[in-house]
Amino acid sequence: MKRKKHTSLSTTEFFTVMVIITILAALLVPQVQQAGSNPRRQYFKNQMKAIGLALHEYQRDYGRLPPAVVRDEQGNPLHSWRALLLPYLKSTRPFKDCQLDYRFDEPWNSPHNQQVAEKNPTLFRGDWKFSHNDPPIEGIRNSKLVAVIDESTYWPKNQTRQIGNDRVLLVEVPELPGLWNEPSDITLDELKDLTLTDRFAPHGAFVLYDDGLVRWLPIAVFNPMYMDHLLQAP
Repeated sequence: MKRKKHTSLSTTEFFTVMVIITILAALLVPQVQQAGSNPRRQYFKNQMKAIGLALHEYQRDYGRLPPAVVRDEQGNPLHSWRALLLPYLKSTRPFKDCQLDYRFDEPWNSPHNQQVAEKNPTLFRGDWKFSHNDPPIEGIRNSKLVAVIDESTYWPKNQTRQIGNDRVLLVEVPELPGLWNEPSDITLDELKDLTLTDRFAPHGAFVLYDDGLVRWLPIAVFNPMYMDHLLQAP
């Protein structure tokens, strides 16, 4: 008599299944669907796709992702990864009409580079109207596309990594201050702390995966357990 072969899900497979179930369940809620289909949300999603392509092109040229921050000999921050991607964005939609004459021989907050950032305020940022039915809420939400800094993510401090597979590269975080030229992002601990607040309520946020796909994640996924899994570099 043959014994039945028992199989069990690995930790990675388990989390993947749970994330998919959570997303599919959230998509059944009409008001959440509207958050992802808003025209301005779609524009920001297209921006994120172009940024993902630029990251792959950067790795093609340099063999690795850009550093989160470029520093001078004294350790002062000069430029962010966002600035390093500008040469790859100049000719791509939806960035081809932006004024991206950023100067790398000057720090990020020089008068010229600050002016470039102010002329292109929506670069790496989303700005959209949202509504919520229960309770009735309407407003405008501004979000920033950030790298999550940690030794376990794609953006370790003072190091660079190569793009792998099936993990999150960048995260949209609502209501973060600062223009895109500022070389500041968010640590994994800071992100996990934000997931314990209503920062991602009621609609969740977009994330950019390492395969170049942009996926919308519902608020249920934004908790410390899922973030540890989704952001862990291969």
